[in-house]
Amino acid sequence: NALITPPAIEHIQDKEIFEDEQLSVNIVASSELGLNLSFYAESDVLLLPLSMEENTLHIEPQSNWNGEATVSVFVFDTNGLHDSTSFDVTVLPINDSPTNFELIYPTVLDTIPVSVDTDETIPFTWGRSMDVDSEVLYKLTITLNYFGTSYTNEYENIADTTYGVSAYEYAIRSEEHTSE
Repeated sequence: NALITPPAIEHIQDKEIFEDEQLSVNIVASSELGLNLSFYAESDVLLLPLSMEENTLHIEPQSNWNGEATVSVFVFDTNGLHDSTSFDVTVLPINDSPTNFELIYPTVLDTIPVSVDTDETIPFTWGRSMDVDSEVLYKLTITLNYFGTSYTNEYENIADTTYGVSAYEYAIRSEEHTSE
């Protein structure tokens, strides 16, 4: 009768971690017969990969993934008998910062001549920023320095990576300052 005693694995409490974090869980199991034990674990979600190192379970969610998964852990003895337990892992979302972007045109060093005689539009262009959590909106801040006086305009909630600014608008400001 003692020869058919399977190994026993202790229950594991549900776990919670934040997105992009890792977790290691020590698996406690025993064999009344003193047999060597081996461990195996699997997740019901592919985006929550697992690995076992002896009796330590490593949980490493894929980058930016969040959600819930059930993890099953098995212990086997050298007689082929086994026991198992399962627990839930909740990966909580975090708000990731958007990726950086760069101004393409005009560059910070460019000088753009403006005149009230022309009504040209100056195209501002920048590289796209990516945000895994939401849509990216841009804010363009333009500062005109005119003989020691600064004029600042902000253009908000821009969804595209290009925005046209009227050169005339800035030329008028310059003329207003000159006529004072």
